[in-house]
Amino acid sequence: MDTTEAEAAQVVALIHEGLSQRNVARTLKLSRSGVRKVYKRYLETGEYRRRPESGRGRVTNPTDDRFIGLTSLRNRHLSAVDVQGRLQESRGVSALVDDVTSNEGQENATLSVAFEKQSDLVEALQCLEEVFL
Repeated sequence: MDTTEAEAAQVVALIHEGLSQRNVARTLKLSRSGVRKVYKRYLETGEYRRRPESGRGRVTNPTDDRFIGLTSLRNRHLSAVDVQGRLQESRGVSALVDDVTSNEGQENATLSVAFEKQSDLVEALQCLEEVFL
């Protein structure tokens, strides 16, 4: 459930006022399980914020992501290796590249999941390559 800190604070306040979790869910138009999870998290941590989630950490920031996307769009003939080089030159961020076989059986250099970031960026770049090449 993606609740904001403000919604979580409302949930806790209404429960502390004596409303049941079911009534809080109806009042705020949230699911009952969502209200239960928010309140449980509040009881465990004493905070309204969500806990950090597990997963691979980010290596690039939103600015780097934007640079990669715009570079790919500006020059549609750049391979992933070229985009990686330009990112390295201008921003100082490194990515790993693997050779993979494309659908046509040709070898294409694409960014791998080992991008030292998150796989979403890799998937986005691969989609850009497929669409624009």
